[in-house]
Amino acid sequence: MNDYAQLRSGLLLARDVPPAVSNVVFLSQTPGAPTNVQASVIGNTVNMSWSAPASGAAPNGYVVVARTIAGQLLATVPVGNVTTLGVAPPNGVYALSVRASNAVGDGPESASVTVTVPQAVAAPSAPTSYILSASAPGRGVIATVQLIGTSVTFPGVPGGTYDLRLTAVHAEGTGPVSNEVKVVVP
Repeated sequence: MNDYAQLRSGLLLARDVPPAVSNVVFLSQTPGAPTNVQASVIGNTVNMSWSAPASGAAPNGYVVVARTIAGQLLATVPVGNVTTLGVAPPNGVYALSVRASNAVGDGPESASVTVTVPQAVAAPSAPTSYILSASAPGRGVIATVQLIGTSVTFPGVPGGTYDLRLTAVHAEGTGPVSNEVKVVVP
């Protein structure tokens, strides 16, 4: 066996290294499992991050492992020597983990995190009030009124054309502004 093969296999002992060689590094250990694995979903994009292993030898790359919730392997994706990843997988529920690797081999997988793609957007709570905004051509916004109910009557409005918009207010904040509705008062 040549010296390189002995060094690669870990069979080269320290006493076998010539005294003139001082920077020999013995790689005989795989990296440990990555830590602090986190994943979030925004729409159809999964964003992952993790920290380098706290044990074992230093990694020179990572592999993201995707499984079904039942544990069936779906994919292994080599991502290089990075600790973040953004990807848009097909819709589904995934158990994701990460394993580190180096020249010796692959380390163990991290604890898995579960994600659902696409991420369901929570519906806002029921409106607590509405904001009615009225504008007139050439005059801009002429009135903004907060309404508690779903109907309102304004007596004595001068004749003209008015553009009305409505916004719902709920516990999460103010919703988007409605389409504009033109009202003509004779």
